[in-house]
Amino acid sequence: MNGRENQSLSGILRPYWQYIILIVAIDILGAVAQIGTIQLFGPILDEGVYAKDVDKVLELGFYLLLLTAELAAVLATTAYIASLVATSVSKNLRMRIMESTLALKDLHSAEGSSVDPLTTLTEDVSSVQRYVFETLSSYVAMPILLVVLLYNAYYTSPVISCIMVAVMAVILTVSYVISLRVHPLFDSNIKAMNRVNGALKEKITGARTVRGYSGYEYETEKFEGISNEFGKSNKRIKLNSFYIPYLATAMMWVFIVFIFIISTIDDDDPNFNVIEVIIFMQYATYIVSTLALIPYLCVGIPRARVCFNRINRLANRDWAVGDEAVPYRMGEDEVVRVEDVRIVDAYGMKAVDGISFNLRKGEVVSLVGPNDCGSSALIMAMMGFKGFDSGRIVVGGYDASSYDSSKIHDTVAYASNSINLFSNTLRFNIDPHRRHTDDEILEVCAELGLDRYIEGLPEGLDTFISEEKVIMSGGQRLQIIIARCILRDAELYVFDECFFSIDMETRHRIMETIRKRCAQKAVLFIGHDASTCEMSDRTILMDNGVISDSGSHEELLSRSELYNKLYRVGQGRCGIWA
Repeated sequence: MNGRENQSLSGILRPYWQYIILIVAIDILGAVAQIGTIQLFGPILDEGVYAKDVDKVLELGFYLLLLTAELAAVLATTAYIASLVATSVSKNLRMRIMESTLALKDLHSAEGSSVDPLTTLTEDVSSVQRYVFETLSSYVAMPILLVVLLYNAYYTSPVISCIMVAVMAVILTVSYVISLRVHPLFDSNIKAMNRVNGALKEKITGARTVRGYSGYEYETEKFEGISNEFGKSNKRIKLNSFYIPYLATAMMWVFIVFIFIISTIDDDDPNFNVIEVIIFMQYATYIVSTLALIPYLCVGIPRARVCFNRINRLANRDWAVGDEAVPYRMGEDEVVRVEDVRIVDAYGMKAVDGISFNLRKGEVVSLVGPNDCGSSALIMAMMGFKGFDSGRIVVGGYDASSYDSSKIHDTVAYASNSINLFSNTLRFNIDPHRRHTDDEILEVCAELGLDRYIEGLPEGLDTFISEEKVIMSGGQRLQIIIARCILRDAELYVFDECFFSIDMETRHRIMETIRKRCAQKAVLFIGHDASTCEMSDRTILMDNGVISDSGSHEELLSRSELYNKLYRVGQGRCGIWA
């Protein structure tokens, strides 16, 4: 399923039209069975009970049991088919959300609203799944049953049946008008749920920080306020909607009781037929049961529509897919070209202001600068994780502004500063595409200083890595990420601030391994100190969103005060690096 399709709530059921036709056919059989059970009451009473014919009662009672069994089979079958369709629909919706999240152009900014996809993936998709199941298992049958019931009731009592239809129309109109107060509350309720989920996620990921500054009481009070807001939102929806089905049913029953009373008053009429009254009351009882359609129409569908619209908005965000174009022609051995790139952040401040540089095969370049220098925004744009406002970025012959970012990812091996790993085996974390032998993996790991750690694991490379089972330091996690990057066959290797938790001796081993393993390839280091610069062919120094200087380690050390400060950070108090 294409994640960019802007589907409608009813459109998600179109691929399942065969199942829907089957359910409708089965529901027609169910409606016939229900009418049959009502029709049997007349002969049972007239020919059996009143005639005191036990055999007739048993015979007709047997038919009644068969019709009841048929009705039970209809309900079970439609529920089973409905569950299959609802499960498939929810699976497709979850995949749309996942695909859109992975392919999102501005992935960097999306990290700040990561709770929204989680809420949509769980609450919204579950609401749509529930809507699909209830629609197919129950509410598709009700209009069919209602038409059949009214048709038969009409032939029993035409006038009263017409009045009943009019009363139902009034009840539906009143219920819908009342429910209009509830519809705007659904979206605000989901937003309140988002805030609760976000607050809880913040407490889980920041638990050590909360404990570190003894902020338990403050954080608890803060979460309680958000939770209370969500509770009030739920309360408003419940108070404004729970009475709608009861009000509709009560109004209908008042009408039916009134009809029954009128009928009994006229029991002296020679044309009065008790059996017809009983049968009509049976029809009326079944008709009342179909009033469950009212809360479904007035509350269920609007809520499902709100949830589905949220799914659509999330699934159709700015994808990293641009117009098709001819690959950009670059210079000989050129891997990266950045031309006059400008990036403005959400607050209108220039994160990157007119930067230009290139990177060739066989060249090792360090891009360094102090915090807020703009290097992070630039690398996000280079990798296709974030858009940029003007200029041109070409990586591996593909324009980052007009191509599917996956084209760039195919040419780049990227080691980020995130220490998150996959919940899978160590082998999968290092070689997810299974392109290398154990010897090749272990050789790289030994060069990076991971061999002793792997030897100590109970199952070596096949050890399952998870937060619950294996305790790993931040440095070990980064070594695994770097190993995965080095083992990939790429044109450009990017190491984005991924040495911060690694000791100096291990860092030196890693740098030597990168030099050896990535020879004849382009290598780019991103950092906030100069610890990678001595082994780089060239260093680009950034400050306040611009390139303040560029050259070799010795050149920058001799003329740049800023570079000297960054070099002291990487060498001085942190120990000798190289």
